[in-house]
Amino acid sequence: MTGLSQEYWVIAPYLFPFLGATLSLIFWKSRSTQSAVMIVSSLLQLIVGSCLLWQSLGSAPFVLELGSWPAPFGIVFVIDSFAALLLWVVSLVYFSTAIYARPFLKSQDYKRGFNFLVHVLVLGVSASFMTGDIFNLYVCFELLLISSFILLSLGTKKSQLKAALKYVTLNILASICFLIGVGILYGSVGSLNMAHLGDALREMPQWGTGVKASAILIFFAFASKAGMFPLFFWLPSSYHVPRSPISALFAALLTKVGAYALIRVFTIVFPLNHFEELQQSLYVMAVLTMVVGVIGAVAQSSIKKILSVHIISQIGYVLLGLAIYTPAAIGAAIFYLFHNMLAKTNLFFIAGVVSEYCGGDELSKTGSLAKTKRMLTLSFLVSSLALAGIPPLSGFFAKLFLL
Repeated sequence: MTGLSQEYWVIAPYLFPFLGATLSLIFWKSRSTQSAVMIVSSLLQLIVGSCLLWQSLGSAPFVLELGSWPAPFGIVFVIDSFAALLLWVVSLVYFSTAIYARPFLKSQDYKRGFNFLVHVLVLGVSASFMTGDIFNLYVCFELLLISSFILLSLGTKKSQLKAALKYVTLNILASICFLIGVGILYGSVGSLNMAHLGDALREMPQWGTGVKASAILIFFAFASKAGMFPLFFWLPSSYHVPRSPISALFAALLTKVGAYALIRVFTIVFPLNHFEELQQSLYVMAVLTMVVGVIGAVAQSSIKKILSVHIISQIGYVLLGLAIYTPAAIGAAIFYLFHNMLAKTNLFFIAGVVSEYCGGDELSKTGSLAKTKRMLTLSFLVSSLALAGIPPLSGFFAKLFLL
């Protein structure tokens, strides 16, 4: 590929969410215009994501050096096949949400900034998957935090404010730890470029106290954002509270960015096999995350609450692959991440439809749907069986590869 075309492919995932956010502000009073803008921008993003995924298979990563400053001095954006796969999933979720959201939202939601915030959220997620600079990853996380916090509190329910306060408190603490860890790492190595950091740390015969402290702080930040045991308490009280399109977006993207960051940083920057204590801790925490998430889901009595708590368990499976730390296990973790993003989004979409039909998603209210809404029931069944790992659905292969 030529330099110009490569530059286009790296910039494109930013372009359409940014334009969508800008146009949403311009037409903030018009519900129909905002809805059309979101559908068109997400469709264009899906086309770009599909092309990126196709172009990235079997080819060298796409690299863009901002301002023509070479690494490790400038900010670098990199799209390899892993990033391209996740960008495609994000674009698919983005487009699906644009189609799904309109019947569930009121004109007031659009005026309060729903469309604008969704575009910013997608922009932050996409940038997180593409950046090759660890400080820029912190900046992307802040975009996620601000937009998701406002989306979570977008409404008039008291429960939304309570959930938003829990969510933002832990995430601010995690962001502070992340920033301190990045500062210590820069002081120890003198670089922020992930590839350069990884090369420098692999050449060290033994990591010093500063590097280990940085790794632990950054690990804590990512584990909090991923919802890993014991840092998941904000998640069960948050994801079921907002409107269904927002819940589906959160389930697909937010914890998955934390899981992605753990996989990316602790394979490139801090190889886990160089920090045996942290690897063992991750293994134990991943298993506990799997178990606690399932136990917590069993105790719930509404569909969205079950799905929200069950996210914790699924994150445990992804991080178990990282803890095993073999090429096959990390590949299985990536496949599990991809499968879970799609299956969980679909389940939250269906839960929103069920809630509209029944006036709520409490299990005691929804028993008649199996007879009256058979296609809806079948859709929920297929996605649930995929999560359970029943062959020949994707969850079976995800768990088989992990085994």
